[in-house]
Amino acid sequence: MFKNFTFFGTTIIAFLLMGCFGNAGQDLTALEEEVLYIHDDVMPKTDEIYRLQKAIEPLTDKTTEKGQLAIKNLVALESADRAMSDWMKEYVPADTRTSW
Repeated sequence: MFKNFTFFGTTIIAFLLMGCFGNAGQDLTALEEEVLYIHDDVMPKTDEIYRLQKAIEPLTDKTTEKGQLAIKNLVALESADRAMSDWMKEYVPADTRTSW
């Protein structure tokens, strides 16, 4: 399960870095295609985030080590879901931008 969290976290960081650091030498269209390719790969996994959240919620118990791990994983899933939603709200396709 931790592998999924690492994947989602890495993907979200990649999205954020792509949005912040553009390489002036690269073609904007190529970058746009890369972003959309990653998005299309990750987006279907949001259903998995939701499914895992629902599976973990009943296991959260602050009094046990396993329950504390469940809480930690639930927080990570919620964070990944929020980050993806925030990215999608802020994303502006290249062909709709008015200026750089």
